[in-house]
Amino acid sequence: MVAVLAPVESSPTATVIFSDLPGTGYVVKQPFTVIVSSDNEGHFVACEPRTGVFNYDPKPFVAIEGFISAFISQFEFLLRSEDKLSASMKEELAQFRHLIAPRP
Repeated sequence: MVAVLAPVESSPTATVIFSDLPGTGYVVKQPFTVIVSSDNEGHFVACEPRTGVFNYDPKPFVAIEGFISAFISQFEFLLRSEDKLSASMKEELAQFRHLIAPRP
């Protein structure tokens, strides 16, 4: 993972670019961006806009770590359920397959 917390001017937002998913069984096929923003209560939300996967925590790096777990869990759920997915869920799975693949 390349953790680049780049603040966005005039906004409580940062960007993290993932080029690897160490400690998982997956590799990144195409680097993707996760937006980290804070809410009014001081919690941080890490979200990937194409898949809609997110995680939140009072600490930004914990939100990001939790995001990785949620991201992998959602991908694995979609893989297990592929034959039963609706058209929109199949499109979500296609988005994941564009971004990550099982580690060789």
